[in-house]
Amino acid sequence: MSIYGLILACVCLVTVGQLCFRVAARRDEAGKKGPLSGPLGHPILWLGVAAFIAHFCVWMLVLNRADLSVAYPLMSLDYVLITVLSSWLLKERVHSRRWIGVAFIVLGVVLIGGS
Repeated sequence: MSIYGLILACVCLVTVGQLCFRVAARRDEAGKKGPLSGPLGHPILWLGVAAFIAHFCVWMLVLNRADLSVAYPLMSLDYVLITVLSSWLLKERVHSRRWIGVAFIVLGVVLIGGS
């Protein structure tokens, strides 16, 4: 797999992890007792943890093959993907100012990725 494919895999894994954490954090089960009745007991939380562990493994491959000064800025695409999916899947409201910020991130990724 190319370095850009590995970085894209990292971005997707971080995004999945963050979305899973958000869904688990929204869990409202005040009536249940015990430490695993809240977010910690939600299976989707553990899917998020697994995604972060997988991200770590893939990220180590990236760092073995690419300069950190190139790879890490490309990871900012996770801000873009998380914003888009939070708006679409989680129905979060994203104001126009934030979309402008996302556009600047995309521009920065294009500039860095092309170097």
